[in-house]
Amino acid sequence: LVQMSVQMQWGLVAESIDYNEYLTGKRSEGSIYGVFSLTRRIGQTLSGSLAVLMITWFGYQAGAAVQPASAILGIKLMCILIPAIIGMGSWFAFRFIWDINAEKRAKMAAWKEERAARAAAEAEYLAKKGVVVEPAEEKKTLSGIADRPYCKGRAYDPNRYNTTEEE
Repeated sequence: LVQMSVQMQWGLVAESIDYNEYLTGKRSEGSIYGVFSLTRRIGQTLSGSLAVLMITWFGYQAGAAVQPASAILGIKLMCILIPAIIGMGSWFAFRFIWDINAEKRAKMAAWKEERAARAAAEAEYLAKKGVVVEPAEEKKTLSGIADRPYCKGRAYDPNRYNTTEEE
């Protein structure tokens, strides 16, 4: 059960990246994977140290030929009960806290398709006009949202296709 929740994390990170892009309009997988990797490493370090500390609480004696009954019980608890509790906590978090459901996934997919269609229409429009699109550097605004022009010298106009005049 615990191993399953650990494996689910990787899929959930990818889904979190998609959801973050849906909310912000920016894709920031590098930052999200970096934070995820850092927190995993910190968690692994703390859990290893905690396991050593816990085993001493139960009376484990390094180098002893026979361990006391409390140490044996502690090892069993650490191998069975504690992972079961953590697994149930994981299930609870996935069931009741994680709120990306099928409806949100459908909205995100529709948004991505709409965004791709707009980008294709923009590229086709610019190609017909003979405009060469070159990547432009992002300009940060005071709000922290990047202003991304589609070509040098001209900012993106979201209402460009809302006109009725023929060109």
